[in-house]
Formats: sequence, C-alpha cells, structure tokens
Amino acid sequence: APLFGRDLCEQFVGLEFLSMGEDPQLRVRKEAVSNLASIGKIVSPTFSNKDSYPFLKVANFKKFTNSRLCKDVNWGVRKSCIDSIYDIANICKDDLSEHKETELTEAVLAFLKDANKWVKISAYKNLGPFISTLQGLKINEKLIENYLRMVDSSVNNLSPDNEVADFLMNN
Repeated sequence: APLFGRDLCEQFVGLEFLSMGEDPQLRVRKEAVSNLASIGKIVSPTFSNKDSYPFLKVANFKKFTNSRLCKDVNWGVRKSCIDSIYDIANICKDDLSEHKETELTEAVLAFLKDANKWVKISAYKNLGPFISTLQGLKINEKLIENYLRMVDSSVNNLSPDNEVADFLMNN
C-alpha cells in the first residue's frame, strides 16, 4: 500500500480489498485482514468512511467487532484479526479514539474468550500492546483483569510451550 500511494489505493487497491474480505478462500481473507492496517494508513478518512465501502470501514476500524472477519468460522482469519489489533488501534486517532475504547476493546475481549486456543493465545500476546494504545483513554477493567490473569496457570497452559509466559518474559 505505501508503494502505491493514496490515489492508487483509493482507486484500485481499496476496491480489491473490498472483494478480498468476502473471498471464499481462507488464505485470501487472512491476507486481507493482515494488510488492513497498511491500507488504513494510506487511504483518506473520507474514502474509508463511505457507506459504499463496508470492508474499508473495517480498515478505518469503526466497525471492527461487527465485521464478518472477526467472527469468521475459520480460526485462522480470527487470529489474523487479533494479530493486527495493535496496528489497527494505532491508526485510531482523534474522532476514532472513542471507537478504540469501545469497539476494539470489545473485539479484544471477545478474542480472549474465543473457543480456539490459538486465537486465545494470540489475544493474550496482543493484550499488553493493545492496552498501551489506550493511553489517555478510559481502559476497560476487564482488559486489566485479563492482563493480570496472564501469569495464571490456566492462561499459561493454553499451549504446551507456555507461549504466553515466554512472550511476557521476552518483552
């Protein structure tokens, strides 16, 4: 996206991403989610707020929790969503900050309760960085509670390698 620039992203790349978010292929949806932040940084806010671009609304992160991608039946797509949450939250500035407090926080809390352990592990790994983007905003108490639970054995034992604990110690 940065190589194409704003005009090409708005005229071509953004429209391609619109269709990729609905693609039946798992890999395509995962890549689309992984690159939302890149597109969101380039396109103008007026472009991504247009009602005719619902997928790019997700790129502008106002409706992230209600997007089909966050609730995709495939855990890999959901994991891509939580893996990109930090970058998504960093794009939310000024008028989008309230959405970071509400919609994105709700998305993170939902990912922490996800039925798939890999999505949960990724949610816990991204919890601290996400909380750091809330600087100066109201932080939901449930985020803090879950952050403190990261040292609990029920969270550390999500994977056989104790990935959450290893992540905490290395960061």
